[in-house]
Amino acid sequence: MATGLPDSTTIEIEFTETVWTDVTSLVNVGAGAITRKVGRSTQLDTISAGSLSFTLDNPAGTFTPDNPLSTYYPNVVEGKRVRWKVTEASVTYTRFNGYITQWVPDIDGASASVVNVNATDLLGHLSTRQVWSLPETEFRFDSPTVYYTLDHPSDLTTDPFYSAVGGPSLRYQKSPVDGTLDLNSGVGAPYDPYTCPTWARNGPSGQNPYLYANNILQEDAANYTIELLVKPVVGAYSAGEYTFLDFYVFDIRYSTTTGLEVTVNNGAVNSLSTLSIDFLDGEQHLITFTSGGGSSYLYIDNVLYDSSTAFPSIPKNSKLEIGRFYDGEISHVAIYKNPYASEQHEQHWLGVNAYRGETIKTALNAVARWSGVSITHEGAGSPQLLDAIDTTDKKALDALALLSSGDGGVLYDNGAGLYARIGSQLKSSTVELSLDVEADLNGSVTLTRSITEDIAGATVSSYSQSATYVDAEQAAALGTYASADAPNLALTELEAIASNIVAVANNKRLSAGQASFDLANANSDKYADTLTLEIGDRVRLTNLISTQFGRTYLDTYVQGWSESLNAAGYVFTFDLDAADVPSEAKFDDATYGRFAVGDGLLTLTSTIADSAVSISVTSTGLPLTVLAGSYPLDLDLNGERITVASAPVSATSPQTLTVTRGVAPSIARAHTAGAAVEVYLAGKFAL
Repeated sequence: MATGLPDSTTIEIEFTETVWTDVTSLVNVGAGAITRKVGRSTQLDTISAGSLSFTLDNPAGTFTPDNPLSTYYPNVVEGKRVRWKVTEASVTYTRFNGYITQWVPDIDGASASVVNVNATDLLGHLSTRQVWSLPETEFRFDSPTVYYTLDHPSDLTTDPFYSAVGGPSLRYQKSPVDGTLDLNSGVGAPYDPYTCPTWARNGPSGQNPYLYANNILQEDAANYTIELLVKPVVGAYSAGEYTFLDFYVFDIRYSTTTGLEVTVNNGAVNSLSTLSIDFLDGEQHLITFTSGGGSSYLYIDNVLYDSSTAFPSIPKNSKLEIGRFYDGEISHVAIYKNPYASEQHEQHWLGVNAYRGETIKTALNAVARWSGVSITHEGAGSPQLLDAIDTTDKKALDALALLSSGDGGVLYDNGAGLYARIGSQLKSSTVELSLDVEADLNGSVTLTRSITEDIAGATVSSYSQSATYVDAEQAAALGTYASADAPNLALTELEAIASNIVAVANNKRLSAGQASFDLANANSDKYADTLTLEIGDRVRLTNLISTQFGRTYLDTYVQGWSESLNAAGYVFTFDLDAADVPSEAKFDDATYGRFAVGDGLLTLTSTIADSAVSISVTSTGLPLTVLAGSYPLDLDLNGERITVASAPVSATSPQTLTVTRGVAPSIARAHTAGAAVEVYLAGKFAL
């Protein structure tokens, strides 16, 4: 008996912010359907933005854009949020939550009968969100009142010299002339494409040209944070004193004898006589001074160095001076209205270093945070970024796609929000959904012999290095190489990804590429299994005709799907990749090479019947290991899976094995002498 359509389905549109309007009663599921797409075609493809489409009855023009008679005018526009939910057995599943991209009226005679609505998910929304280089993105995310990157175009020679976010531009004060100020000769923050000014004192007075801005604040600031990145250098006339910044009642300076100081009215308030950090070490250092709520705090590179009572308020129309007594570089000067929270210090310092040494999970969360979204993570073992996040001139979607690229992770919108899977979680060993090809599938399964095409090798590149894996058997016959980009992972990770690309691309086993399943008309209730499915889950296709396939089931990884709900059914069309064939490449897998067998090295010594439980194998190379810890071991006997329970007695060829025949999904059959024997699902490993 068919399980039937879901108990209820709901489509809501946020015409007015925070107010969701239920339009389900006007969704036309007779003429059309509610259709959602998510994921990718194969595991070598990049995840693209998901989509939703449905049709609304529109006899009164309610959903016609620009119609002033509409109840929702003027809010029938692109960019409005929309969500789709399905309820079955008292459980509600969010199938889509995104943004409308099109309202397409379909005119029938004198009236607008229907409107076709198209929407994109969070990934599509992020394709419109710009991110800047680091650390600019981190600084701007916390909404500075005034912010200067201090980057200067080399051909700009007239005022204003340095434009600001939210404040007046900085100008160049030329006198006194006992020093120099090169406008764009500084390197600035690590991994940052921006240049910055460089100061040098050339005379005994100690002063040099500096940057200044009048009327820096438009209102009094009782609570504030000041932040800047500095790299002082030893100069001929430094005399051990460096003034980074003067701002009304106080300045921030460094002395080689007394340490870092924040002074008010020329009297020391916060003073450090010793520092565990050397400001003259040639490195960039982030200085953060925050005041408010009765307290003030001084941070260096996200480490709290001193605290005191709150400083005086900074009145509006104050003057800011940068670098009057200074040797070295200054960049990324930011002023905020409020004191920082501790996590803001950490994020800004990570941004200065472009998240170097952090995990991909941390990097993904950072880009998502800038874009106003969050990511749910599943899986462990996320490798570290050896260099940096590359966000320069990218959209948020591009930065996220690059970070989650490669074979080691996937990021997509699962309907409830952004969802990331990494490592072993991306390729589940547990069967999450089992479909009987005879009883469950809507038509036949689409089978394929190759996911992509034969390739001789693959090169995977990060920002600073690359790794190439070559299939020795293919290199002589083929000249085609694949390539992929990945974050700056360790070399072994790049090698493993390259190896797996070759293994997947050269897979010749018959596998399922696509399968359609009508959830509403299925003989058994599979709602919970289907509506909780994630990309990377294992889907098993059972009840194959064994005489045609030589096996009883096929295991696959789901890579994406389209789902379509109307009055007649609820159809899912899954995009699938072969699971386990060949086995997944893991560079650091301790079992690599332990059996020392491969193509053409091991054969069946004599003919056997389908009932034989003892076989003899002959090795033309290294024989099977006799180490007990390597067993049980599965072998592929010319397409039949067999299990060897214990090590052979003999360490030399030929070797006699006690076996279990026809291990699922294969079936036992007779074999002739010389039949190929190899480790079952042997993988291709990077070296």
